[in-house]
Amino acid sequence: TQNKPLTCGVADVADVADAQTQGKKRDHVSTPTAPPPTRRLLRVEDAATTLGFKRSTAYEEIRRGRLRTVQVGRRRLIPTEYIEEYVELLKRESHNH
Repeated sequence: TQNKPLTCGVADVADVADAQTQGKKRDHVSTPTAPPPTRRLLRVEDAATTLGFKRSTAYEEIRRGRLRTVQVGRRRLIPTEYIEEYVELLKRESHNH
C-alpha cells in the first residue's frame, strides 16, 4: 500500500473508520484537534473589525461611553460581552427611530 502523509483532522478519522471496516490496520491514528479557544478580550482594532467599522469609530464610541472597555496594564481591551452590549444598544436605538 502507499503511505499517506500524516495529518490531523476529521478526514483522518473517516479514513481510520474506512480502514477498520475493510479489515485493514493502520499504524498511526490521528485524532481531530480542538479549535483554539475563542478570545474573550479583543484589541480595539479587532473589536472594530468584528463590528464592521474603522478603528477611529471604535475609539470615538469608547470616548462617548457607548462602547465599554477594560484596562489590562497599559492596554485597553474590549470583552466580547461588551461588544454584545454595544450591538444591543445599537438595536434599541434603531427601533426608537
